[in-house]
Amino acid sequence: MLTIKNKTFFLVLTILIALTFLPNSARAATPKILTIWTEQANVSAIKSLSANWAKDRGITVEVVGKNGFGLGGDLATIGPAGKGPDIIILGHDSIAGLAITGAISPLSSNIFDPKMVAKSAVTAVSFNSQIYAVPLTVQNLALATNLTLAKSSPLTFSEMEEKSRALIVAGKATVGLVTDANGYGVYPIFDALGGYVFKTSLNGKIDPKVTGIYSAQLAKNAAVFERFKQEKFMDFSKLWGNTAFFDGKAPYMLVGSWNVPALSTSPFKYEISGIPNLQGRPARVLTGVQAAIMSNFAKSKLVARDYLKNVVSKSDFSSAIAKAQNSFPVNLEAAAAQDPNSIGSKFGKVGINGFPMPNVPQMQKVWSYWNGAWENWGNDKGSFSEIFSKAAKDLTLALNS
Repeated sequence: MLTIKNKTFFLVLTILIALTFLPNSARAATPKILTIWTEQANVSAIKSLSANWAKDRGITVEVVGKNGFGLGGDLATIGPAGKGPDIIILGHDSIAGLAITGAISPLSSNIFDPKMVAKSAVTAVSFNSQIYAVPLTVQNLALATNLTLAKSSPLTFSEMEEKSRALIVAGKATVGLVTDANGYGVYPIFDALGGYVFKTSLNGKIDPKVTGIYSAQLAKNAAVFERFKQEKFMDFSKLWGNTAFFDGKAPYMLVGSWNVPALSTSPFKYEISGIPNLQGRPARVLTGVQAAIMSNFAKSKLVARDYLKNVVSKSDFSSAIAKAQNSFPVNLEAAAAQDPNSIGSKFGKVGINGFPMPNVPQMQKVWSYWNGAWENWGNDKGSFSEIFSKAAKDLTLALNS
């Protein structure tokens, strides 16, 4: 007579035999390829970190290097056709738009421990109080100083202005502080002079219907921007790609970690530091959190979740991506292990006091009106007050329509 133990053994054996003789199509529920989209700089590190996980599970991890801009739009466009990635690594400010279109869903609570990640990074990857991604690194602008022209990083904003003025008069520089003349590039100066993107409460809650791209305080400082432009302390004529600093014709530049490869080949030594206070107010940078997101169109969400939990959420993954990007990890264990003198740590010191890029879909409208205002003013199509007051009115109407 069979005991319960023996009956269980034979039942399991029967199931295993049956599964062995099932058609391949019935047994092959687990895909053999996990596809990841990321910036080109991350490809090598991700392949290396994925090797053991892939071998243990018999899965090929295909890592595709992409241009960082537009990754979210690509996912929303081709994902429904089954042609997109299973996991995508991109800036946190794409999350809201992807969530609204249904391209991504919140992550289950056991993917990573939020207590092991910087609180601001967890907030950045959240939308409607739900976490949508595993945060990896923080990216932001910082101040680069040409040590041939300026000798040392400035301690005050006045020092930057005075040194720039002297170099321009002497014909050694064509501009003082270089940055892309758009909302992101000018943000530290804009912020210090009283401007803001959206009204934000003390607890960080954003009101996406109220903008401050021409706030009352910024309006009072319109003359400061006009002076910076007239004295050539800043060049507002190029939305993107001002090369004066790299050409050795400017003592200072607001740079991102993505500029480090170009800086490393420059003929002069440079230093990375924070941006001095302006009029007694901190010149905060906009920060972006690179994060790993699972597509709603993933071939197997079980496999993708397994990868996020057992590879991406680990401290060595955050460290490797930070090293590849010259940025700073948001995983607390990885952050504690960073060399404080590394380029990534220097950017991190600036970013820790920065303002996270608003993770709301209305931000797309802001970029349109805001960057348009910078372009119009930079090309002398009106005064700062005229152009930015009109842009603010038009943007407010668009945000409330």
